Formats: sequence, structure tokens, C-alpha cells
Amino acid sequence: MSIRIWSLASGLQLSQLPASQIPISCVSVSPDGRWLAAGAEDGVVRIWDLNSERLIRQAGAHAGPVKGLAFAADGKTLASCGADSFVKLWETASFTELRRCVGHKGAVLAVAYSPSGEHLASGGEDASVRLWSAATGQALARWDRHHQAVESVAFSPDGTQVASGSWDRTVRLWDVGSGSQMHKLIGHNGGVKCVAFSPDGTLLASGGGEEFVRVWQVGTGKQKFQLRGHFGVVLAVAFSPSSNLLAAGDSHGRIHLWDPASGKEVRTLDGHRGIISAVVFLPEGKYLCSASLGAASLEIRPQRTAMPAMTPIPAALSPADLDAAWDDLASTDARKALRAQRLLATHPEAALNLLSDRLKPALPLKRDAVQQLIHLLVHADPSERNRAKNTLLQLGHQVEPLLEEFRLSGIDDELRKAVEEVLAELHASPPSPEMLRHMRAVDFLARHASERSLSLLQSLASGAPEALLTQEAKSALQRIQRTGSPP
Repeated sequence: MSIRIWSLASGLQLSQLPASQIPISCVSVSPDGRWLAAGAEDGVVRIWDLNSERLIRQAGAHAGPVKGLAFAADGKTLASCGADSFVKLWETASFTELRRCVGHKGAVLAVAYSPSGEHLASGGEDASVRLWSAATGQALARWDRHHQAVESVAFSPDGTQVASGSWDRTVRLWDVGSGSQMHKLIGHNGGVKCVAFSPDGTLLASGGGEEFVRVWQVGTGKQKFQLRGHFGVVLAVAFSPSSNLLAAGDSHGRIHLWDPASGKEVRTLDGHRGIISAVVFLPEGKYLCSASLGAASLEIRPQRTAMPAMTPIPAALSPADLDAAWDDLASTDARKALRAQRLLATHPEAALNLLSDRLKPALPLKRDAVQQLIHLLVHADPSERNRAKNTLLQLGHQVEPLLEEFRLSGIDDELRKAVEEVLAELHASPPSPEMLRHMRAVDFLARHASERSLSLLQSLASGAPEALLTQEAKSALQRIQRTGSPP
């Protein structure tokens, strides 16, 4: 096996941690980026100091393979789970067992810490998802809607939801407070091996026994993308701290980096010689750690990937630079969009001037005009039908609520079928360039979180309720209010 550290700016492999020949099954990094813990098939947990890249501690944790690891938010406690049916909590510094959670029948395949450190979630071979008190180890809830083993669990960033992925090919979202199932996400053609929330809480990624990653909208439970390009099973997914990158590792030893806003691939990371079993971003978002099941190779060496490093950001911005950044925010080329986002973050005042000038609250659609277009979908003239359909598709996701309302009203079967065809195309279509620009611009405003940016977000949130720009701005304001700081 091997554990590698990658630079995301250059795509270079920076180092490869010395490790044993025992296959690594799971990895977790402490929130301060100080420690990396890896669980192995021999039941041992090994902890490295990432500053010195030294193995500082290793100890037997489970009577059988370690299946999952998760650090608490303060880094002082580490949770592990394994084939011996236990979830265990350890003091990180001494690796002393503090308590264990007992209840699963069979191997525990996944564990996650809530952001507050108050709760643990676990999934097991017994097809159950369980919620535990981290302070006492006592069981708080058990959710039994899956039909086969649960191999992955994750808490939402605000701790109110748990996502679980199962061999039954479903992903389910649970409300932590009530225990109710919020969404059942259907579409995977194989067992689900991994799930991950984006740090802003709007997206969920899942991967498994098929050659692509699925990205879902948390609020609606609808699929946003299928990210194609992997070979074999996808066993590991992770979002960057800024939510602007999604890493996924597959059974052919390749890591793909995706732009979750556009669904476009940013780059690939090659070098592993075995199945990628874990990927995790380091807290500052500049580096990615990956682990694989394969022969160990202890050298530390740079390795160039499929893309060169991004061009430097200028020290001062010209009007042409700002115009180009505005255009690139709408680009489906993920690399151009990432550079535009870096440029805005490096020159926030110039970026705020640009966005304040060009971003305006969304205007509502004219209901009567939309209804006329809907009726034209069954016009006798094919050219009129096509014109109406294309116009509705150009209106994008903002028109979906009106289409849904019309579909559920008392219309005839022919018109209902035509409306459903338009809705299906809208659901399957990727975000338009304008939608991409809006999502990326709102992301910058939320992260900058100055008085000016908050004022602009409030203005954008006052737009038409059905518009994506309005919804994104409202969501950003809610996250800032909930956390008291930018995400």
C-alpha cells in the first residue's frame, strides 16, 4: 500500500509516507492538519505527524480489519470501526481507548463524527445506520431502511443530517433530530461505497460499483451530475474545504479532480499502483492525501500529472483582466473557472466592484408568457412546437416550478406528456454558463463576507424566489448566519 500527498496547485506528488506492506483501508486527517491516521487490514491504526512525515504511533485497534476512521472537530479524539463489530473512541495523543459503542451485528464498515463532536454515526453489515453519543458511547437511534450492508456514512456540515450509502444501491438522507428519512437517492447501478457532503452543505457526492461519481442536490434529493471518466469501482470521494473541487479515487489507481459546479474534470493524479481506498483534503485545501491498496514504495519524489500548473495571478488587475474573469466564471472549462475564482479571492475589492456592477437580483418570469409557450408544445405546426420547447429550455431551471405546477393541474394527457419531456431535459441538462457564473460569484461573496459582500448577497436574495441566483444567495446568507462566519 502507499499514502501520497499531492499539491493541488501544481498537480505534483510532494511525498509518499513510509508505511508497511499491509493494505490501508481508511484515512482521516485531524482538523488542524497535524496528524494523519490510517487504518489497515491487520487491525492496526497508524498515526503520522504530517509536518515531519514521521510515523509517531501505531497500535492494534480492532480484532480484524479497520474499516473506518474519523477525528473529532478538536482533534483530541479519534473514532474507529472494524470487522469486530465495535466502534471505538481513542484519545489521539496517547492512543488510549476511552470507550466503545456496542450494538452492530457483524462488521462496522463506516464511522463519522458530527461537526460538534457530540454524535457519532456508523453503518454496518447488518444494514443498519446507528447514532451514538460520543460522550457516553450509548446508542441514541437506529435506522433500518437499507436492505443490505451500509458501507459509508457522513454528517452534513451543520450536523443536522446523516447520509448513508449501501450495497442496496441507494443513498439515504436522515434527519438527526427526528430520525426520519428525508430523501432516498436512487440511480446507482452498483453498491454505494462512499459518500461525502460538500462543506457548504448544498451537494452530496457518492460513488460505488460503477464507473462514475454521482453528485446530488441535498435540498431536493435530485441528481445534478454523473461524473464520467473513472475506470472500475469508485471507493473514495472528498470535497475540498472551499467546495470548489471534488476528488474521487477508483480501482485503477487514478484520482480524478472535478469541478462540482460544472461537472467538468480539472485534472487527474496518477502514481498509485493499486486500488484507491481513501482520499482526503488537508484542512487548508492546498493538498490532497490519498491511500491505496498495493505494494508499498517508500521513495519521496515529484510526479507530474496530466495538466501543468495554473498561470500566476497578476499583482494588479486591468479592466481586461476583470472582463476575462467575468467571462471565465461562466466557463465550462473548470481550470479557467478555478483561476477566475483565485483571481477574485486575491483581489477582493476589485472583485466586489465587478460583481456589484454586473450582478442584479433575478427578475420573475412572466407567468402568462410561460403558459402560452406550454400550450404551444402541442401545436399542430412542428416548428412552433420546437420553438416553444427550445424557449422553455433556454429559460433554464427557473421555469421548473411553473412547469411542475402546470403538469399537476387538470391538463390532458398529450400536453402533460409534452411538459414532462421538457422537465426531463431540464433535470438532465448541466448548468448553463450563466448559472455557473452565478454559483461561483455567490460562493466568492459568501467567503469574503465583508459588509459590502453581505449587502450584495441580501440584494440578490430579494430576487425572484424560483431563480437559482436568489436561492444560492439565500442559502449563503443562511450558512453565514448559522456559523457566524463565512463557510
